Amino acid sequence: MRRRDRIALALLLLAVGFTLPGCATNLVDPADLPDARIAVRLWESEAARQRRDLMAEIAGQSGEPQRLGVLDLGTLSPRAALLAADGAPNPATRYPGRLALIDPRTKRVEIPEEAPPGARPLSWSPDRKRLLFGHDRQGGRLQLYELDLTTREVRPVAPGPGNLLAGAHLGEAGFVYASADLDDEGGFALDIKFSERGTRGREVDEGVAVRHIATSTDGRYVAYAPYRPEELARAGDRHPRIKVHDMEARTERDLAPGIHPVFTPDGEWIVYSARSGKALRTARIRVAGAGRTAVGPTFRPEATPAVSPDGRYVVYVSEHNGLDRLFVKRMDGSGDRLLFDDAAVEWPIW
Repeated sequence: MRRRDRIALALLLLAVGFTLPGCATNLVDPADLPDARIAVRLWESEAARQRRDLMAEIAGQSGEPQRLGVLDLGTLSPRAALLAADGAPNPATRYPGRLALIDPRTKRVEIPEEAPPGARPLSWSPDRKRLLFGHDRQGGRLQLYELDLTTREVRPVAPGPGNLLAGAHLGEAGFVYASADLDDEGGFALDIKFSERGTRGREVDEGVAVRHIATSTDGRYVAYAPYRPEELARAGDRHPRIKVHDMEARTERDLAPGIHPVFTPDGEWIVYSARSGKALRTARIRVAGAGRTAVGPTFRPEATPAVSPDGRYVVYVSEHNGLDRLFVKRMDGSGDRLLFDDAAVEWPIW
């Protein structure tokens, strides 16, 4: 085989998860990853397949069903209406998944029994001893809870009434959270607020809905991708512009179209999901708004990125063998590989 043809074949095989014998690929070595665990919502593979098939049946889809775990708010509204139809089985009830902690080096999985089925991880505390998660166990209302991994206690955060769609720790001082409720006229009352422990929330933004909120390690910045109510029913045909709120200066900045922003540990960059054709790819941009670039070449759709505590790696969710799995690559985009395929996952928090 000529050298040119060998290189072309190696690139092709790398894209589908294989390598040529003796061909160095520089894949990420799990032994080099930080030992900080990755929080996810997890389904054992058989339950994940049954959930996938039920979703496809409900949606009336043929062929490959829509992937789970990477839906933005633009697709949540029609799907939620579909699942709420009379007599329709609800995959979230039948196959709720479990909050799980994955060791990226050993692939060991811990499922904290204190967290209820269906809990969605949202944010690590700065000392990584507490994990914020969302759940609807308060009479069907979405609320925020905190799992203390030292005492194994679960405490409601409860910064306000109604449905709390997302939240994140803001340093040690408190939380940022997004709420959605019906107002007296039957419309949506949407807010993003900051709340210190035990105090009423101070408004950060209003009239917008978000699925995910991120905060910088020092607690200065809050990032989110806001949707207006009239945009919720659209089938994800476009992304909102990611917004960064400076908590000290109380100013805001629009960055770029995308969803699911997360900060690098130094607070200099935001990593997020950007649209590439009909798929998602991982990109990054400086908090100040410059330097927008893709995080390496894209071999597959990439969603819901999370940055390692040392800032050197990014994990994301993509489909592999019909289920959503966890992948990892370096911050420069190199070394892309499947990290965990023992179960289906979504919403990684590292």
